[in-house]
Amino acid sequence: SGYIGLDGLYVFKEAVDAAWLAHRIDLLSWRSYGAAEAKNLFDNPAALLADGVEAAYGCNSSVTTFSTKMAEHISLGWVCVAEGFWLNPACAALGAAWRTECLVLLDDD
Repeated sequence: SGYIGLDGLYVFKEAVDAAWLAHRIDLLSWRSYGAAEAKNLFDNPAALLADGVEAAYGCNSSVTTFSTKMAEHISLGWVCVAEGFWLNPACAALGAAWRTECLVLLDDD
C-alpha cells in the first residue's frame, strides 16, 4: 500500500522507538510501512470503526479548505467510502479488505 503526505507524515517518538526496539522497523521511513510487522503496530480501520471512531468531515464539506483538499485527493485517484474514510488508490483496490489491510492516517489540517 501507499500513503500520501502532502505536508508530511508524523509519528509519535514513542511509537518510533518501540517499533525499532521490538522489530528493528524504522517508522521514519515510508518504506517500512509495507512490512507486516509495521502494520501490526497500529489499529486498523476495522478496530477504530468498532470503537465508534468516525471521520470528522466524511466525503464532502461546505468548508472551502476541506472541499479543495477533497477535490485534490479525487484528482490523485483517492475515493471516499461510506464510512467517510478517504482511501488512496492502493487501499481502494483492496475492496472491503481496506478495513483490515490499510493504516489510518489523521490529517491535522
